[in-house]
Amino acid sequence: MENIEETIVSIQRAYPKCMSKEQFYKVAHISKATALYLLKSGLVRSIDSGKKSRRYTIKTKDVVKYLRDREINPQKYLVKDGWYSTRSLKTQDEAIRRTMLNINESQRRKLYVFIKKELSEYDDLLTTNQICELLGYSSSTPANWLATGKIKGFLIAGRYKFPKSSLIEFLISDESFRISRMGTGHQLLLFRFIKANKIKN
Repeated sequence: MENIEETIVSIQRAYPKCMSKEQFYKVAHISKATALYLLKSGLVRSIDSGKKSRRYTIKTKDVVKYLRDREINPQKYLVKDGWYSTRSLKTQDEAIRRTMLNINESQRRKLYVFIKKELSEYDDLLTTNQICELLGYSSSTPANWLATGKIKGFLIAGRYKFPKSSLIEFLISDESFRISRMGTGHQLLLFRFIKANKIKN
């Protein structure tokens, strides 16, 4: 572990707060494809801005957590077959979107229960950071959703708080399924639901 700790110290000096996907794969000594898989699968937490360039922002502390755990559990981070390795990201986004837009009301109710269970550890009011970390969107996204009436929110002590129930209602709506560039966490949430319920597109 001594070598990895020396590496971590140098990483923390170079990137005290966060880094891009390109910086991540270089410091972690992995391929671009592997880095993208780790981010898309949620094995390494990131914020997805949806932009074509510099799309992902990864907190240095999450990179450090990954590097330490990889030393102990390398098998956990091997690229697995299933959803990323066989398709391009654009194709995967479209497949999930097409599948969700064709679910029936019974499946939609199951999705509500599924997401509610996934968010059971969160308080009834969510912060902007919690929504962004959960779904992989930029910090401006919850405010944009609020401004356009997609979710409800309240200004408390100078900060917005969003009812968890309102977020869930949005996440099971067709409008959310039509988001052109879904955040990594959002995409993974729907993918797990599709797999768990064996829904075909």
